Amino acid sequence: MLIKKTQILILIIIVLLGCKKKSATPVKTNCTISKASTAPVNYTILSNSITFFPLNTVGGSTYVPYIDPSTGIKGIIIYRISQNQFIAFERSCTYDGCDNARSIVWSQPGSTTCKDSICGSIFNLLDGAVQKGPANIPLFQYHINWDGSKLNITN
Repeated sequence: MLIKKTQILILIIIVLLGCKKKSATPVKTNCTISKASTAPVNYTILSNSITFFPLNTVGGSTYVPYIDPSTGIKGIIIYRISQNQFIAFERSCTYDGCDNARSIVWSQPGSTTCKDSICGSIFNLLDGAVQKGPANIPLFQYHINWDGSKLNITN
């Protein structure tokens, strides 16, 4: 009789511990966007610099590597849309943006896309939108001011 009561008591304890209310999974905020929007980015590229050279033609892209917080989290990717229009994005992939942003987005030669070499996410260089996951958040876009001789990138 004692063994039966002990077995029932153990079973009740197991059931009670197993029925522990699970908390809702917290929504993962995108740390890449939070960091990129709050860090003071203010970087200028002169049109006669080596960094600007790939941007001399429409459809050209270039990278500004991470130097300090003025160049984003993992650097900046810049794409020339038209004669007087450029677009700039954070190079940190939004898929792993909360995990120290270890991914870096690379542009695809001759294409309007860029790809993260770690997770494989593909982004559109015209608007930063995700074309292929696992990322589901667009790249963070920086503001650009072009005066014909210098390109200023800010957030």
